[in-house]
Amino acid sequence: MTNFYIDLVARYVHILAVVTLIGGQVYSSMILPGALGRLSSQESGKLSFDLLRRQPAFVWGHLVAIVVSGSVMAAPRLPDILAFGTYGVVLAIKLLLVALLLAIAAVNSFSVVPRLLRLMATGLDNEDVRDQVRYLTGLSNTLVRLNIGLGLLIVLLAALLASL
Repeated sequence: MTNFYIDLVARYVHILAVVTLIGGQVYSSMILPGALGRLSSQESGKLSFDLLRRQPAFVWGHLVAIVVSGSVMAAPRLPDILAFGTYGVVLAIKLLLVALLLAIAAVNSFSVVPRLLRLMATGLDNEDVRDQVRYLTGLSNTLVRLNIGLGLLIVLLAALLASL
């Protein structure tokens, strides 16, 4: 009976983390920019800076929860995974996509966002700095949207795995 509760908690954490991560990314990349555009450039800049500063902790906290809970859920199926039947193949594809998602998140969190924050901290008085900020903002949004698509594809594979 203990395995039942461990699996239940792992599934709950996994689903909750996936939903809030993808939902947060959709909100921050598709809804929030429109709202920020209605603020003055100074207010928008301050809010964007604060949100960007918090983004890596939000993303990586969720990703760690997803990887740990996913590992707990996969452990009992280890014989199926090692047999490399249908379940193992689908899981392998899912894990490759998760690895790609993690790599993209790492580039965004540890390269693009810190560069963006450094530029924003210097002020946006210089046209070259504003151009770099626009470029990095676009790159970050592209990476986030790519991860949204990967996340939705991974959810589809998870649904397939649940049916096997």
